[in-house]
Amino acid sequence: MCAKPSDLLNDLSNDFSQLLDSKESCDVTIFAGEEPDMKELKAHSLILRIRCPHFKALLSNERSSTDGKNSVIIKQTIAPAVFELILRYIYTGAIDLDGQDGPSILKILVAAEELDLNRLINYIQNFLIEEKTQWLQEDPVQILDLVFQHPACKSLRDYCLQAICQTPELIFNSENFLSIDESMLILLLTRDDLAMDEIDVYEHLMKWGIAQNSQLTSDISKWTSGDYAILEATVHQLIPLVRWFQIPPADFSRKVRPYKKILPEALYEDILSYHLDSECHIESTVLQPRVPFFDSTTITSNIVALLATWIDCKSKDASYKLQKNPYDFKVIFRASRDGFNHTTFHRRCDNKGPSILVVKLAKSSMLIGGYNPLDWGLYGFQQSRTSFLFMLDKDKDLDSATISRVINPGTEAICCEATKGPTFGSGPDFAINNDKTWASISKSYPSIFDNVKGTIEDYEVFTVCKKSERHVNSSTLRSPTAESPTNGRGTKKLTKFWRLQ
Repeated sequence: MCAKPSDLLNDLSNDFSQLLDSKESCDVTIFAGEEPDMKELKAHSLILRIRCPHFKALLSNERSSTDGKNSVIIKQTIAPAVFELILRYIYTGAIDLDGQDGPSILKILVAAEELDLNRLINYIQNFLIEEKTQWLQEDPVQILDLVFQHPACKSLRDYCLQAICQTPELIFNSENFLSIDESMLILLLTRDDLAMDEIDVYEHLMKWGIAQNSQLTSDISKWTSGDYAILEATVHQLIPLVRWFQIPPADFSRKVRPYKKILPEALYEDILSYHLDSECHIESTVLQPRVPFFDSTTITSNIVALLATWIDCKSKDASYKLQKNPYDFKVIFRASRDGFNHTTFHRRCDNKGPSILVVKLAKSSMLIGGYNPLDWGLYGFQQSRTSFLFMLDKDKDLDSATISRVINPGTEAICCEATKGPTFGSGPDFAINNDKTWASISKSYPSIFDNVKGTIEDYEVFTVCKKSERHVNSSTLRSPTAESPTNGRGTKKLTKFWRLQ
């Protein structure tokens, strides 16, 4: 049998790995790390020059010391364990990150940047984004703070920025917000997808500016002209990044006007004119409203507005427009990312309150799904007044979308069981199986689906909460329709997470 090209490359990689282990004809000595964690490593200058731009420059310019015929390189900034992994990559073109945790992989990434290993840098960033998503989302602020210092880590920096813009309270409500660097704040405020009301942006900016100057008190009634000048100088580079004309008049009057001395006089007058006379000419630059990035592989913001209209039982004439949608939809489960199994579904979706399920059918532009106004963490069949199923074609006008509301509020509308995926109705009217298939037997909802079963390409679950509740802890969120969960016997079940106390 003829060998495959990949087999030949594997043989070559293994041969070079053995050469590294043998230390035969090595002419470079590398001291990695600092005492007491320092290790002496051996390498071949020819391979280092060919495979690593950093070592090529270092050895060519003879910036390494020499010991007889050997070159000596000292790398105190890279730990021995990290350097050994990278050295083997230099020799073999392969690196195994599966057994490494997130912080360890970051150390490898920083070392790869120091050594100018661009291919490895890109590979590690993609690996972290694709394989360590959950870890990255746990603390994107700390990770951003690290990669912000390393320009080559652009992909990871952009990923963390996007995560923060989607959930800005990660940084703006954190204990470390007042100590973040101005350059990072500039980076965030320039983003059009920062999901914050502009008055919140302004208020956090003022808190940050005051915190940078210990002589400024929180009681501005005692401030002098010099105090305002100090604050203005501190936030001078940030003032043009606020979308001033997007702040409602009442908020501007109560919260911005007291600090008017830090604003350029022309800007302040333009803001007043903007609110008092809609036809006035504005000299100042009017930045466009922020449009938060919507994280989904299945639906767009326009579809979100349609689903919000259905949640509030609005008529077609009173349907929500894109900018008037009163709900935040946040993806908490994506089957293509998290796995097509009911265990992961319940781990990520239980105890999260009301949610929307959206299913992308295989080899089709059709979307089907349903709204659960209760919670997937309850037990058994649950009654609902406002749950519904839907079907729409993503490539067609949304006017053709179809909705099916629960027939009887006393019926078994939602099925919550740990051994099942998302399930609606007692038919079941709509259920997702672990084998990437769905099935439907109409009983609790009028039939709307073209078929009774099919194959799934992907599905997502989104939490649904009022935008005014954005900063409320998820453990106290209430259903948009304030619906109480009940079991099949009509008895209310006590639960702590879905009603706003």
